[in-house]
Amino acid sequence: MKVLNVTATILVSFVSLVAQLQAQTSSSTVGAASSEVRAVSKSASREKAMHPTELADRYFASVRDRDIERFMALFRKDATFVLPDGREIVGESAIREMEMAVFKSGVPSPVPAAMVVGEHSIAVEVQVHLSGGGIRRVASFFHLGDDGRIQRLSVYRQGG
Repeated sequence: MKVLNVTATILVSFVSLVAQLQAQTSSSTVGAASSEVRAVSKSASREKAMHPTELADRYFASVRDRDIERFMALFRKDATFVLPDGREIVGESAIREMEMAVFKSGVPSPVPAAMVVGEHSIAVEVQVHLSGGGIRRVASFFHLGDDGRIQRLSVYRQGG
């Protein structure tokens, strides 16, 4: 994958977030981790968690294919999707409803340009091809749960 220039501010934010996630992970005790309740489907619990790059590839493929079932399979039931305008869409049904509206609109068609990968996170610079022929650049920050599915996805748009 061709690595393109990524805004320094976004990279610094991502590195900071990865460091925070790693610090939280290393400071939690085994007892606390074992007592955490996980809502994972039977099929997901039998599968090994995906590598963050595989998850991102599947995410963008499901958006381009307008495949809501493949799209939703990547999210935890309690996931949060943060839109570029700052609105937070919380929970499986709200995320499904929002993305169905996006799919019906016929846009966007995202193409990953560069990725920065952490153990349980990935930042992706994305070129979004719009229906009118334009291209919008965004950055998507995926934070994954212990099951390897999306716990939080924040999307930031370059410019206004």
